[in-house]
Amino acid sequence: MAVATWVGGDGTGSEQTDYGRTANWSGGVVPDADDHVIVANTGHNCKLDTNREAASLTINSGATIDGSGGKLSIKSEGDSSEGTNHFAVNNDGRIVGHLDLEINTPATTSCDFAGESGHGKFRNVTINHASCIVNLESTTQFTGNLTITLGKIVCGGNTVEITGNTRIGPTSGAADQATLQCDSSAMFLGSGKTDDYGLTVVKGGTFTGGTGNHTIGSITMSNFDASKCTLTNGVTTINGEDSGDNKAINIGSASTFAHGNGTVKHTLNANTTYIRTGGIIALNNFEQDNNSNLQVNPALTCAGTFTLTAGEFDTSGSSYAVTVTGNAAINGGTFNGNASAISFGSLTISGGEYSATSGTTTITSNTATGTRSVYNNGGTFTHNKGTLKIDTGANTNYDFDGDDLYNFTVECEDGSGALTCDGEASTAVTVLNNLDIKMGVLRTNANSFTIHGNVFVRETSLTNKNKFVAQGANQTVKGLITVEDGAFFDMQNQGSGSFGTLTTGGIRVL
Repeated sequence: MAVATWVGGDGTGSEQTDYGRTANWSGGVVPDADDHVIVANTGHNCKLDTNREAASLTINSGATIDGSGGKLSIKSEGDSSEGTNHFAVNNDGRIVGHLDLEINTPATTSCDFAGESGHGKFRNVTINHASCIVNLESTTQFTGNLTITLGKIVCGGNTVEITGNTRIGPTSGAADQATLQCDSSAMFLGSGKTDDYGLTVVKGGTFTGGTGNHTIGSITMSNFDASKCTLTNGVTTINGEDSGDNKAINIGSASTFAHGNGTVKHTLNANTTYIRTGGIIALNNFEQDNNSNLQVNPALTCAGTFTLTAGEFDTSGSSYAVTVTGNAAINGGTFNGNASAISFGSLTISGGEYSATSGTTTITSNTATGTRSVYNNGGTFTHNKGTLKIDTGANTNYDFDGDDLYNFTVECEDGSGALTCDGEASTAVTVLNNLDIKMGVLRTNANSFTIHGNVFVRETSLTNKNKFVAQGANQTVKGLITVEDGAFFDMQNQGSGSFGTLTTGGIRVL
């Protein structure tokens, strides 16, 4: 291999910049695939005349290469004896026009794509050799697309910004043939892009998110188990969509997708966009902060928390369940539960609306502020003739802030018997249909209850018995109170000297 250095400028007119002119190169030979190309600062641009090959590419400080829409294919890397320091690409200079790169180096190599600030970037870059591992050595910005057909890019903590689409994988064969390893890097992949996906992972491709914060226009994965994506354990901000199908996240059911223990934040303002998968999409923390209508199809699970700050989140239909292990915080906007199965660790509503499922909203823990299962702090709970079910394994509190419930079910127990579900604040509670205590002790805590339907206090064989404890306030049950054997309905004074008044359509003890 030889070194070919740009010495252009001794001709006239276009001759001074012509890549294909022999006199513009040291040795008087136009470089080929076996030559290490060094673009030196001669005061005259090096203008690519057609697609070319080179062993490596070095652009010196102050030097300029004009891509003219062409492509350079890099076949190897330089070494210290050639002064190119084991770099396949080492850019300290300037780029004008559109210059594409294809790197086919059959080994581990380094690339510095940065160049001089404000003086152009490479456009489309392709990695296309199974044995190629590219270690990024600086901030990397491409004005077009990044395609890893075969091989691997190791980001190494350097910021990466791809204006167009990032595509990983050959579309055939086994997994891990093409990999983007993000490490701790801040990643910007098609940020705000609406004419295509920001990140595409196809068969044989692997995206490894690492620990940095990522901004990705949108994500799609092909329907193969050899298509793999693990998100960062930092924050992944989704701020675009493929406008052809209005999808922000599109995951094939057979692909391998993992949330990486991070947060997915959706910020695109659009009329309607979708999170759509062939099966359940499993995230850790999820946040929506936009003015769009985001629809999940078919089902969403969050191992951590769910936060809605603005816009609409819509379950799309009766079969599209949402399950959140931690707290669901409705801080703004509207959560539309339709007729879906909804399960939250806890529910906090402040400034937004929870438009409940017409089925059952199940609360499984007390991870809201304090030890609350449900905490309405200035928001709106709209019941939609559904059931609110508190089903915890620990003592818990509730605060409905005066919003009506339709059906209210208590099922709190720890395996040995009933646990306490305790009212907070001095707010009247209205249940428009039935109250059913299947397991637990429901205490009003000086709140007045008005039950328009019936009350059921169920029998249990466990040590701690089921109870309705109406403490120190007037209670109204327009229907029938049924107390099964071993259960209790208590009117207590809480030390106030008053037991309150019970108005009921009847009491039945079984």
